[in-house]
Amino acid sequence: MKIAICWTGYSGYMAACWQALCACRGLQVQIYSPETRYHYAPEILEKLPIQIFTAEELSAGKLVRAVVQQGPDLIFVSGFSYKPFRQLLRVRELKTAKVVMCMDAAWRGQLRQFAARVVYAPYVRRTSAVVVAGERGRQYARYLGYAANRIFGSTYGCDYARFSPAMAVRRKAPEGWPRSFVYIGRYAEIKGLDTLLEAYRRYRRARQDAWPLHCFGNGDLRDQLLQTEGVVDHGFLQPQELQEELSRHGAMILPSKHEPWGVALAEAAASGLPIICSDACCSGLDIVRQLYDGLVFAAGDAGQLTRAMLYLHDHRDSLPEFGARAQVYAQAYSAENWARRWEWIIENVMESE
Repeated sequence: MKIAICWTGYSGYMAACWQALCACRGLQVQIYSPETRYHYAPEILEKLPIQIFTAEELSAGKLVRAVVQQGPDLIFVSGFSYKPFRQLLRVRELKTAKVVMCMDAAWRGQLRQFAARVVYAPYVRRTSAVVVAGERGRQYARYLGYAANRIFGSTYGCDYARFSPAMAVRRKAPEGWPRSFVYIGRYAEIKGLDTLLEAYRRYRRARQDAWPLHCFGNGDLRDQLLQTEGVVDHGFLQPQELQEELSRHGAMILPSKHEPWGVALAEAAASGLPIICSDACCSGLDIVRQLYDGLVFAAGDAGQLTRAMLYLHDHRDSLPEFGARAQVYAQAYSAENWARRWEWIIENVMESE
C-alpha cells in the first residue's frame, strides 16, 4: 500500500516515528516536507524516503506533482492551513486516494476556531479521518465536524529508545540525583519563559542552595534569560546531543502559556525526569500525574511554579521514583508504539466505507 505523508517540517522525533512506520510490512511510505527553519543535522534524515522542497519549489507546485506521480492510496496531511496541502485535496488525479488530516491544535474556544468550522468544512468532508494530539485535540475535531469514529489519537511520538538510557546514567551519578532544573524550548513569551524566570528568581531567594536552571533553545527572550542569576543558556542542540544533556539534570520545567502537545515533555519523561508543567501543556494531561511523577501549575502563575520548584528541591530523595513513573507514561509514546497506532489508523481508514 502506498502512503504519502505531507508534513510541515521535519524534526528528530518525527524522523524516529517515520523510521518505525517505514519498517512496517506492506507499507510503501513517502514523506514530503518543506524546508524547516531549524538547522537539524542531516543524519536525522538518513535512510528516510523524504523529499524536501524549497519555498520556490512549493510555489511552482512541485510538491503536488510529486504526490501525483507517487499515486498514493492514502495521504496524511498535517493540517489545512498550509496551501500546498489544501491543493492536494482538490487535485483530480488524487480523487480516489483517501486523506487523513493530522493536527496538534487543541480546543481553546477562540473566535478563529469557531470560524474554522465554516472555513474548513469542505476539507473536513474530503478527509476520511483526523489524527489528533490528546483529548483537547479530540474536542476540537468534534467541533470541526468529525464523527467520533473518524477521530484517532497519536499525532506525535518521541524517540523513547534514544532518551531512556539517560535514567541509568542519572541513577549511577557519584554525587547522586542531579541538583538542577532544565528547560527545553523557544525563548518566547508564549512558552512561558517570563513566568519561568520570575518563578526561578523567587525560588533562588527562598533557598540558599538553589539549583541552577539550564536552558536549551533560542529566541527573542534570550537576553532576559542571560540577565537572570543562576540561569545557563546552552542554545539549540541536535536530538543526539540532547539525550546526553538530559542525563545531567534533575527535573524538567515546561511553563508554556499555549502548547498544542509538547514533545519535549515526552522526551524528558522518557529520559526519566520528573516534570513540572503548566496546565496549558496538552502532553501533561497524558503524562504528568500530580505529585506522582511531577507537578502541574496554572499557566502564567509564577507563585505556583515557585512552589513546585521548591517541592522538588525539598523532596530530592523522591525524584528517582518520580522519574521512573514518568518513563512508564512516556513509553506509550515511543516511536514504535506510534507506528503501531498509525498502522491501526491506516487499516481502519482503508477498510471504512
